Amino acid sequence: MAIPSDGCSGHRIVVTIEEQKALIKRTHVEIHHQGHIKVQHALYPLYYWRGMDAIIEVVCMACAGFVTANRRRKRLKWISTLLRGKSYSFPDSAME
Repeated sequence: MAIPSDGCSGHRIVVTIEEQKALIKRTHVEIHHQGHIKVQHALYPLYYWRGMDAIIEVVCMACAGFVTANRRRKRLKWISTLLRGKSYSFPDSAME
């Protein structure tokens, strides 16, 4: 089953409720635990289901790997900013 997309990318596959979370989790891991917006950009051209944005956000935010990766990215940004001599306030929660 497929639906027409915006005209640029052809048809998109309608994903069943049973397969949505598995697809989101697999994509999220494949792109190295980046945020829900990156997962949306990866899935939009190929897949569709009602409420896609909200479900992707909930699944990604619940991922422990995402929280760890996000803290690591913030810490690296903070360190590189310090090395360049700029002032940057780092959130205390990310220093744990």
